[in-house]
Amino acid sequence: MKIRLKEILEDKGISQKELSLRTGYTEAAISRYVSGARRGSIATWIIIADALGVKLDELIVSDDYCNICMRVRDDSCKRCVHGKTKR
Repeated sequence: MKIRLKEILEDKGISQKELSLRTGYTEAAISRYVSGARRGSIATWIIIADALGVKLDELIVSDDYCNICMRVRDDSCKRCVHGKTKR
């Protein structure tokens, strides 16, 4: 499982401080979620997803999910590099 929090924050131009204000979590807690030092409960991730305006499944994805073409990785993919490289 992969948490895409850092990527989504960057894509949306939202700072960790802003996310902290939107969720009510401390900046330190948000920093730990971003770095992966803290896992968080499913309730936490629902709150964060809502604050970011994304679906939960956009925030938490499988290890085999490609963030480039937004689909499950497979060797036959023609949309991005993961289909052209060995895993």
